[in-house]
Amino acid sequence: MRGLSPVLESSETGSRTESPSQGRGSAPSNEECQLPVSEDEEGQETDESRRGSATPPPVAATSGAAAALPPPDSSRVERRTQALGLFERALRAPTRTSDTVASLPQTDYSPLPWQEFFQEKRFVGPGFCVYISGTLTDASIPTLVLLHGGGHSALSWAALVHYLRKRIPASSLSVIAFDARGHGETHDVQPETDLSAETQVQDAMAVLNALFGGTQHIPPLVLVGHSMGGAIAVHLAASGLIPKLSGLMVIDVVETSALQALPYMQSFLASRRKEFATVEDAIAYVVHGGHVRNLMSARCSVPPQLVAVDQQVSPVAGAEQSKVQRFRWRTELEHTEVHWRDWFTGMSRRFISVPAPKVLVLAGHDHLDRELMVAQMQGRFQVVILPQAGHSVHEDLPEEVANTVAEFLRRYRLVKGAEEDPVLQAKLRHPAP
Repeated sequence: MRGLSPVLESSETGSRTESPSQGRGSAPSNEECQLPVSEDEEGQETDESRRGSATPPPVAATSGAAAALPPPDSSRVERRTQALGLFERALRAPTRTSDTVASLPQTDYSPLPWQEFFQEKRFVGPGFCVYISGTLTDASIPTLVLLHGGGHSALSWAALVHYLRKRIPASSLSVIAFDARGHGETHDVQPETDLSAETQVQDAMAVLNALFGGTQHIPPLVLVGHSMGGAIAVHLAASGLIPKLSGLMVIDVVETSALQALPYMQSFLASRRKEFATVEDAIAYVVHGGHVRNLMSARCSVPPQLVAVDQQVSPVAGAEQSKVQRFRWRTELEHTEVHWRDWFTGMSRRFISVPAPKVLVLAGHDHLDRELMVAQMQGRFQVVILPQAGHSVHEDLPEEVANTVAEFLRRYRLVKGAEEDPVLQAKLRHPAP
């Protein structure tokens, strides 16, 4: 692949815990319907008020949430096994495919702009779309690199970044999220269907080299990936291409269960609604279908997953032919099946072999294969359980996952928390009028 360089740039500066009673098809809460607010308005409570009573030891251990969970019954294990990975667990809920905004409860399904969550949007190379929070000019500041799942977009991380900024200031941590080829607003990166692990690792390195001006200038990185992005994060971490790898976080994907789900993937893709009258209809479909349960996240992450298409409308007698704009899914994931097994095969071994601190975030506690279970009992990585979430854990529970990221970074002394940053604390004590 040819080297990348910035070719176009446009920049602007600019939680909840779901209870177990909230079902997969439940309507979003009032809090989720609100626009994100500034740190001056929402960040009044300090980091200490959300922290646990004790700091975990350097050797990772299973999260306390896991110990509180009851043993899984066999039917639940089967459901989760089939739904893990590229399957959406939330698909188990009834999906009202005929719903439109007009027929749903009066809720704001309008898109949220990326500027509410990130400081900058930049295009590098032939057309990789990159969202940035913080500065990329200080090599001493670690950078969080977020890799989205198949069919999703970089803005699936928007709500998480919103909450993460309340815990870790931009002066201590930079954040990068980019649309993979064939996804979101990334364009002119061909072939779009080449989503092999090798190609995606090359793409990630090309984006990083373009942003930082070469491998030798890349700062310490923490890789975070969800589903397909989790698998790519593992491939990238194990490749040895990252000069300063400080951490690895994988969200809701385990090799054995993901491979077991692959035969059902085409059925899942075929069952999705294909067209929408408006972007708002698509957001409503995703939320009320249970695919993403947090409305704030869906209002930002769904729009870049869509493309507008014009359809000819048969005219009535005597009328001129007209066009109607409809919206379809941007990524034709069904045409990439040849690469799916490549993402996950050998993932457990690669994950365990990465020498950097590691954490695995799951929506259930019955997914670890034997290799991971042995390594986890040896304290070689941490497991965090968020059983209230569906497959899109970081979108369903963005505040909880942001807290997990923040605690992980602080545990290994990679960043300072909000309570350790005097500038941010002064800002919270004396907010601007």
